[in-house]
Amino acid sequence: MALLVKKPMVLGGLLKGLRTIPVLLNITDDMVRLCPEAWLINFTNPVGMVTEAFSKYSKHRKFIGLCNVPIGVEKGIAEIMGIEGDRVRIDFAGLNHMVYGFNVFIDGKDKTKEVLDMYVEHSASVNMKNIDPMEWDKQFIKALGLIPCPYHKYYYKTRDMLKNDIRKFKEGKNRAEEVMEIEKELFQLYKDENLKQKPKELEKRGGAYYSDVACNLINSIYNDKGDLQVVNTLNGNTIKDLSEDNAIEITCKITKDGPIPYKFIDRFPVPIRGLIHQIKSFEILGGAEAAVEGNYEKALLAMITNPLVANDKYGHKILDELLQAHKKHLPNFFSIEHGTIYIRQYYLFLKERLNMDLEMIIMNIINYSGEARSLCMEGISYAKKGNLKEARANIEKANGKIACAHKSQTKLIQLEAQGGKQEFSLLLVHAQDHLMNAITIRDMAREFVDLYEVVYNSLMTEGSKANA
Repeated sequence: MALLVKKPMVLGGLLKGLRTIPVLLNITDDMVRLCPEAWLINFTNPVGMVTEAFSKYSKHRKFIGLCNVPIGVEKGIAEIMGIEGDRVRIDFAGLNHMVYGFNVFIDGKDKTKEVLDMYVEHSASVNMKNIDPMEWDKQFIKALGLIPCPYHKYYYKTRDMLKNDIRKFKEGKNRAEEVMEIEKELFQLYKDENLKQKPKELEKRGGAYYSDVACNLINSIYNDKGDLQVVNTLNGNTIKDLSEDNAIEITCKITKDGPIPYKFIDRFPVPIRGLIHQIKSFEILGGAEAAVEGNYEKALLAMITNPLVANDKYGHKILDELLQAHKKHLPNFFSIEHGTIYIRQYYLFLKERLNMDLEMIIMNIINYSGEARSLCMEGISYAKKGNLKEARANIEKANGKIACAHKSQTKLIQLEAQGGKQEFSLLLVHAQDHLMNAITIRDMAREFVDLYEVVYNSLMTEGSKANA
């Protein structure tokens, strides 16, 4: 089963939240002690999940989450309207990487209808560098009556996005490897102490306009400007669909006391409400509760709740494999104090996985050994008929099958070396018997072919003498 994994609100985002949130909460503890009046402005993804964790667990209460998606959408709208970026302002509301544009203003005047009409015709142009450009279905956008952000493609165009990712994978392309390469280039550039220009590589990384957003926010807080900017903050009594302590991404008035959500809606419209609530559950379960508590069961619920997984068995398996892969970065899950639930669950997973792998390995040994035996017997038949070339070719093929059976046998040894104690199994004995039988018949087939070759050569020699 192929799944989309790489974005902050998908599987990669869950594991990034589990790794990162405990570290960030340690930083907020330091801020309480060292700089209690300072604002923590967070860009660390998944921003919505992190802000949710701050809301529920941070003693330091002055925090704001930032993302470059809203400003990227505003710049994209300006481009398709053929005007300067600073002339456009959009009222945004939703969650991080799931924010919608409601009202569009150009030079302070509401131009939502005109912009939506233009957007319908040029929607692929309003995009992020790290997301494949795709046109939205025109009727869908007209029916929605909102401007979705580029990351919504993962939910409304799931099959298309997955198809693209699979194609890139088959072509040997991988977004993670691309990002690693870009970051190498960036760190090389940053070695230059005289660097004064923002590197273009940042846009490829998916970090366009981050510095603009950060500087605008810091300036507005420090100077108490009261202008409107899009940030991640606490809901308060803004959106009645959500709890007061839920994190939302929304247009806010920025003051020296922090952001004040700009209330232009009371509730999310029905067409987007369900999806937002589902992702909010994912953020709460995964980012806040599972990360802080090291709670395996909540991480599992978060994984399966995500609409891009939506499968209990695959979600369970993927979570276990990802937790193991990230083990050294997840002390809350693997330490004795925090990880008791997970350790027990992971033990059961290993046992189940061992049984599944064991059965598959045993069947592979039986199948490869059986094929090798058949090839050898067929080789002996060829030799009987004097077709020694085909006989030897069959024995060579049998060698390949026996080698595959040996590889499967090696996996059994590796599983046991990893602590997977194997119980006695008649099927395993049967598989080993098949393999030994195949090896014996292979050795005998070699001897038979050699003997037939001697016999045929001898007969040919006698025949030549008789003819002479």
